[in-house]
Amino acid sequence: MCHKCPIEGQGVIANRTQPRVILLPILAGGWEGAGSMEGIVNKHIACTTLLVLLAATAAAQSGAAKWARYRGCWFDISYPSQFKAVVRDRCATSGQDQGGGDGASFVSPDQKAEFYVYSPQWSGKPSWVSLRTGEKEVARRVSKTGSRTVTFVTVQGPKKSYYRSWADTEDKDVGVRLTYGYKYRDESARKKHADEFAQFKKSLKQFAD
Repeated sequence: MCHKCPIEGQGVIANRTQPRVILLPILAGGWEGAGSMEGIVNKHIACTTLLVLLAATAAAQSGAAKWARYRGCWFDISYPSQFKAVVRDRCATSGQDQGGGDGASFVSPDQKAEFYVYSPQWSGKPSWVSLRTGEKEVARRVSKTGSRTVTFVTVQGPKKSYYRSWADTEDKDVGVRLTYGYKYRDESARKKHADEFAQFKKSLKQFAD
């Protein structure tokens, strides 16, 4: 199995919407030709259309409702509401620690997936990029553009118990750093939460001074 660094990608978070009651003519009893074959067909089409619209509205609401917002010291980000938020890196800027930290993880209910973000005011050292006991590196790719370096890494846990990937972006001239991480039990878990991870990354908002 080849485990690349599954960090890149984009997603869209559905906007919250309010349910709309749509009254078609057939429901108001004003459909012309209701007793004819044409009227019966029109009734069927109208009812089917209504059901489709209501189902779409319910799906949109469900998609929006499953996301929560997390606020760190210098960022906020959306994550699946059923995931558990955990502070991983305390705020390095004196006087600005509001409990959210510079870095945080979001763990799925079954603990088979975990998202991570590190977005400090400037630069720093994200805890995610350090090898843990028993881990070994299985993939690495480095991209450089001027003073900006992006390092993509995947490590394997002891006895292949999990995989942990990250994309670490650092600009040493400007003095800024941003890191995304993704831990998953196996390929099935990675695929299951891949779209959510893409949405998670895209939702990041960074704060200025």
